[in-house]
Amino acid sequence: MSKTERPELAHMVGYHDLLADLGRRGCPICHGADRATWRYLDGLLWESVNDPGVRMGLRASHGYCREHSQMLLRVANARADSLGLAILAEDLLQHVIADAELEAASKVRRRSRGPIRPAAPCSACQLARRTEECYVRILAAAEDGSAPYEGIRHRGRGICVPHLTLGLQLVTDPDARGRLVAAFRHGAEELCGELAELARKHDYRFQHEGLTEGESSSWRRGVSRLVGEPKPIREPPR
Repeated sequence: MSKTERPELAHMVGYHDLLADLGRRGCPICHGADRATWRYLDGLLWESVNDPGVRMGLRASHGYCREHSQMLLRVANARADSLGLAILAEDLLQHVIADAELEAASKVRRRSRGPIRPAAPCSACQLARRTEECYVRILAAAEDGSAPYEGIRHRGRGICVPHLTLGLQLVTDPDARGRLVAAFRHGAEELCGELAELARKHDYRFQHEGLTEGESSSWRRGVSRLVGEPKPIREPPR
């Protein structure tokens, strides 16, 4: 914690995790949410596949959403462990079969949520959202001179558009909203400069100048800044 940082900032949930994620290039909010969900899914396969309460919850949601089901596959692949996922998939498919047969035999349609739609949301999405909200609130509260304020302004860092949108939905204080927009603008303007240089140096008159590392990767990072960071293929680092 820097000398100019308010003490209560360091006690906000997720503060130290955010500082760790600010050590990586890109949107730290994406990185934090992805690491939290990866470890949650890893723990599920390692410890909780046969837990009756966990099974009941997953049956209600028919497992996970498409995005987090794909992450679950990557977790299982990284562990070289197909057994837990096989047990879980078989259980969920059997549950949907039974649910579908009941729906087909019923004379009353469940119009409130439609035939065999999940009764509960994806629990991995809920965990990711909680992490995202913690990070957003810290960055919104981080004033000039604080570690998060300085960290989000390091070269290659920045808030992606989806998480800027989330922040402006969550935060009502004008000063805090201004800090989020300023952090986004700082990273976006830096990236726009690299994108402009990439385009300029494609002109034959300037190709001899060569591209910097940042300029070479800017086209990929530009897309990530617009839609969020790519989902990890292995456990994200701390």
